[in-house]
Amino acid sequence: MKNIISILFVLFSVITFSQNDYPEIKSNKEYYKKPYKRTSSEKLTNLSENEAIFKFDFIDMSGNHYYNVMYSIDGLATEQQLKVGELLTIKTTPGKHVFQFYVGNNFEELQTDSILIEAKHCDQYIINLQVNLSTKPEMILHKPIIYLYPKESTEVTVSVDIHGKEPFYYPAYHNSWKCKAEPNGDLTIGKDTYNYLFWEAIADNSFNLSASSSGFFVEGDNVIPFLNEKLDQAGLTSKEKADFITFWGPKIANTKLSFVHFLFNEECNRYADLTITPKPDNIYRLYMIWAPSSQRFPIKKQEMKKIDRSGFTVFEWGGQVVQLAKNHRIKTSNKLVK
Repeated sequence: MKNIISILFVLFSVITFSQNDYPEIKSNKEYYKKPYKRTSSEKLTNLSENEAIFKFDFIDMSGNHYYNVMYSIDGLATEQQLKVGELLTIKTTPGKHVFQFYVGNNFEELQTDSILIEAKHCDQYIINLQVNLSTKPEMILHKPIIYLYPKESTEVTVSVDIHGKEPFYYPAYHNSWKCKAEPNGDLTIGKDTYNYLFWEAIADNSFNLSASSSGFFVEGDNVIPFLNEKLDQAGLTSKEKADFITFWGPKIANTKLSFVHFLFNEECNRYADLTITPKPDNIYRLYMIWAPSSQRFPIKKQEMKKIDRSGFTVFEWGGQVVQLAKNHRIKTSNKLVK
């Protein structure tokens, strides 16, 4: 009897350890609150110390048919056709890997964090693209800020007609901003002085970056020199550059590779219209639209338009993070295993 009890205790301990080791393992799909989860990890004797295998199970792919999966591992991309219920199997090296998936007729998208796999192991993951789609962030137009530079102290009224929802303004906005603008850019409203006017909103539409005929690829560790160069070409002052770079720099720096395109002047009307009284001599608007990219593709370098500061000048900058179309982001390759 003692032996039986001991065996049962050992079995219970093993099962408990297994569940604690992989607490995400569940059979009910409702459990999967995140786009991807590891469901098992098995050591295989037929693999070498320099080999490991990932298996991905795409749930909610209905119908008795085949579907395409375009994917990349650590930026190396390929394409495979799977039958519904079939697992995507990827043989690679042990260590950390980042995956991107584009699956099905609508090319639902998912990018993983850095995933660790041990040598000689086969790790299986479940991919729930519907969770990823339902939690997709709104297309926020980030931090358009407006500078006013009159030639002399001037009472100015600024109205912004935002093409979006849930706008936020600073300072307080009551159908317009009414301020006293100074040549050095200081703006006085009541007893307070500001460097610029600020607004932000969820855009009703976003720029189709994939249709761009020009732009730039920027690596994360090169974002500061890149922005310095392009903003110098656009004619921004050192203060304007500092405001722009300290906001956008950290965001792009956290992305290994980004595709960047700038919108100028009337192109920015898609997001909002500006009405300013008295009418400025020059209004210069600069919006940066960018997207993370898995790899480079041929693109013409964009020419930067320079600000004209003659007379009463208004300058506005903002930007938006978007997604590239899949045919730009994925190019097939037969080579996958490192």
